[in-house]
Amino acid sequence: MKKPKKKKKKSSLKKSSELNIKTALVKAEKYYKSKQESEILDILLPFQNKYPFEMESENRIYNRLLSFGYAHRKKLTEAEEICVKQINQDPFPLDYHFILTFVYLSLREFDSAVQQGSKFLELYKNHKSHVNNYSVTHSYASHVNNYIGAAHLEKHDFASAEKFFEDAQKTDPSNHLPYLNLINLASKKGESESAMKILEDGLKNCNQIQELRMIEESLKHNSTISACMIVKNEEELLPGCLDSIRDWVDEIIIVDTGSTDRTIEIAKSYGAKIFHQPWEGNFSKHRNYSTEQATSDWIFIIDADERIYTEDISELRQLTESNDTNIISINVYNVYGENEAVTTFLPSVRFWRQNQNLRYEGIVHNVLKLGDEHPVTRAGIRLKHLGYDLAPEKMQEKFLRTKGLLEEQLKENPNNTFALYNYAQILKSEGSSYPIKNIPLILESAKHAVELTDPTKQDERYIHLMCLDQIAWAYYSEEKYDLAIEFAEKAIKLKPNYLDPLILLGNVYFKKQLWEKAIDAYNKYLKIQAEYNESIEKDNIILSHNDSRANVYYSLGLIAEMEKELKKAKTLYHKSIDLNPGLLNLNLQLAQIYLKENDLQNAKKYFEKQLSVSNDSQTAALGLAEIYRVEKDYSRALEQYKIALKLDNNNLNVQFKYGKFLLEQGSAAQALKAFENIYKENKLNQELNKLLADTYFNLNRFDKAIDIYKQSLLGFGKSAEILNDLGNCYFKLEQFEEAADFYKKSIKESEPIIVSFRNLGLAYLRLGKYKEAIPVFEKYCQIKQEDYDFVNILGDIYLKTGDNKSALNSFEYILRSDPTNKQALFSLSECYLVMGHRDSALAGYKRLIELYPDLKTANDRISQLQEPVYNV
Repeated sequence: MKKPKKKKKKSSLKKSSELNIKTALVKAEKYYKSKQESEILDILLPFQNKYPFEMESENRIYNRLLSFGYAHRKKLTEAEEICVKQINQDPFPLDYHFILTFVYLSLREFDSAVQQGSKFLELYKNHKSHVNNYSVTHSYASHVNNYIGAAHLEKHDFASAEKFFEDAQKTDPSNHLPYLNLINLASKKGESESAMKILEDGLKNCNQIQELRMIEESLKHNSTISACMIVKNEEELLPGCLDSIRDWVDEIIIVDTGSTDRTIEIAKSYGAKIFHQPWEGNFSKHRNYSTEQATSDWIFIIDADERIYTEDISELRQLTESNDTNIISINVYNVYGENEAVTTFLPSVRFWRQNQNLRYEGIVHNVLKLGDEHPVTRAGIRLKHLGYDLAPEKMQEKFLRTKGLLEEQLKENPNNTFALYNYAQILKSEGSSYPIKNIPLILESAKHAVELTDPTKQDERYIHLMCLDQIAWAYYSEEKYDLAIEFAEKAIKLKPNYLDPLILLGNVYFKKQLWEKAIDAYNKYLKIQAEYNESIEKDNIILSHNDSRANVYYSLGLIAEMEKELKKAKTLYHKSIDLNPGLLNLNLQLAQIYLKENDLQNAKKYFEKQLSVSNDSQTAALGLAEIYRVEKDYSRALEQYKIALKLDNNNLNVQFKYGKFLLEQGSAAQALKAFENIYKENKLNQELNKLLADTYFNLNRFDKAIDIYKQSLLGFGKSAEILNDLGNCYFKLEQFEEAADFYKKSIKESEPIIVSFRNLGLAYLRLGKYKEAIPVFEKYCQIKQEDYDFVNILGDIYLKTGDNKSALNSFEYILRSDPTNKQALFSLSECYLVMGHRDSALAGYKRLIELYPDLKTANDRISQLQEPVYNV
């Protein structure tokens, strides 16, 4: 009775589960169609532990809707994972291409966004008749065109951006987004009439017009803006700054504090108003003086080493025309390195209405004093700061000036927390690498600031957080990893999306070789970074790792490679290289993986890329040389070996491989120079000793070869090969007794080499010891049965020692496989002659003449045998 009951219960549960997933999918589909995608995850995620379902159609619908849910909630990595996995399984994957375009654009992977968007448009164009059978509508094509346009805009390809925005507008005239972007582009080009015409079309065609109305107000009104600057000897950087603002600010105020170069001349050429004020070592005083000279509605603070992103001016104009906005905090990116590949980020108040009467305080790293009565509007407007990537001498000058001012400020007020933070920060920046000698001072300053600040108070919280991060990184640099973890976790507990200590945890666990923890920490960073929105950041913190995905993927690739997961490592390295093609030794890592896989073309490609981003990479030059050597392109190989040597002539590994190459090319004398040079520095390399001795041997310098071979025996122990090599040296010197002794020693080794048996036999022959030669030749011929020359020699020895039968067997053995073997035929004939079989001998010699008519020895024997034989 119990069994049927249990079975019935199980069946009932299964039926209920099926109904639940079907109901959930129907409900999720309704949310999707009604543009309530944020509800999808709540409906579908409870079914994750039951996936996959019995019906394949349910699996497809579930994955598609789930990917939309993740994308809408900005869970971008989760959305990407589903799309990448499902895109090749779905017969019509338009939705997945659509979502991936949005995901990659949000992740700022612009090339990938363009690639996925192009695949969507191609599929959409070729299968328009099928579109209505799927969730994709024509508005999706408009959105994709708009996404691609936005990606091109970010890449500063304005012509392509404009084309795709126009295509988006044509595909769906009711989509307001391309109108906004086209107005932005027209405004940027100063085409106000064109911008107004696009606006009018948008207001007429679009359903959502709120943002268009805001732009309309902005185009109608025109608040004035004064750009305020303090400068000194900025002739190199000033033109780039003024080029980025000259077309949209109403006046440029420049306070010069004592320039002796062309700064004033350059400023005047841009129509700037110039004011002079002698430098007094107080940034706030000069900054406040600059704002006092402004006459416009808005103050804009910018330095000579900064540039505004002009494509953001449209958004800025909307804000300055809004009655609700008085103070604007924007995103400042400090850029470093070639192609500005490295950035740090901080929010900074740079715009405020003149009537707010704001003032700066502090002699260095001046602080704008804001009270609770001054609400700040955060905006996505971007400013690029170049000031941390100057020439070394200028960086040193800047460092010393800032350090001195901070020390003066702290002398007056040792408890100035902002100065304490900045003092620790400037100490971190001394030199190209983390200054270990400054760590005690960094820790002292940052810890004091932490003690003085309360993270629950908004005006102290950001200093508290940044100083905790400073302490964690200082301990990391000292390799005090447990302390680094402790302070990083304190910072993360206060601010869970604090990216700098998050990546630090991954780095710490990487250094400790705790791979699982490192992977978890890095993946957490990637997830939070994807969701992080700089434009709504409330904490006024400086972020060094606002986008260090390239570094994270690189580290994850290294872990995968160490765990022998080469396919996974390659995928991660490619992700990293898409984000930062010149990162560290990234191309080198990829090249070496391809080399391990014997994929020479890809290995070559990435070695060449490494040299293009780092032309001093000796490893890449050596890698190319080795590939060209394998491909038998010897002239290119030689060229790359020489490049590698030029980069570091003292690198023994390069000299060693170069020497091997020369030896292979028959340039033994040149190879010898390389090997001798290495040998002076390193006598403990077994392969080097062998090559050096072999080279001496090839150059007939047998005494020198003997010395090196004997040193190898002393240094690395007995070796059958080295003992044989020593035998060869004595053989060449015609010291056959010594040669035989070393060949015998070689044979007695636990792993003898067969050639030693042959060589010993030859030595015995030269000594006239035929009987001793026989057993070693027999051993050799038993293994090397196809070495007919030595089978023949063995037969001749048998013949000389009177063992005619064995001789006969040897010669016949050769002729069974090689009937035309000249030496074996002659020896066989000789054997018959010795045995008294004249007719057989004569037949053998005649056969030789048929094959080799000019063989004199055979002709002589025939003449002898055909002379009359008299019996007396």
